[in-house]
Amino acid sequence: MKYAKYFLASVAILAVSSLLYTVMWERVDSKKTLVQAAESYASEINSDGPVEIEVTPVEISPSKEWKFTVALDTHTTPITEDIVKSSKLIDGEGKEYQAVSWDGDEAGGHHRKGVLTFQPVRPMPQTIVLRIENVGGVQTREFSWELKK
Repeated sequence: MKYAKYFLASVAILAVSSLLYTVMWERVDSKKTLVQAAESYASEINSDGPVEIEVTPVEISPSKEWKFTVALDTHTTPITEDIVKSSKLIDGEGKEYQAVSWDGDEAGGHHRKGVLTFQPVRPMPQTIVLRIENVGGVQTREFSWELKK
């Protein structure tokens, strides 16, 4: 009887440990899948006007914020535009979503890089367009991707 208690306690500990391992592994695996999916989207570059802009999707998920790395480069005038106000996402049906934040270099200078964030687009569209307006004297620049489901 004494050993039965130890046996049952060991089985319970093993079961809880297995459950925790499974839950944690699924979380890690789903994060890997999201990162791998985002990495599979190609960078888009627009060189119109004096400012070159390169955009790469970093995270696109139906449940999390959408993030894009944005790099702006010029050798003429400082880049002073507000990237959040200048940027919007457009889904396949034409609905527009305003950027919510910029985590990167402040306005000014010839080189700026950061992460542009949007609320998730629901339902998940088949295509998206990131439109950046009035940067470097160019009225509209568009970067587009077909989304993987």
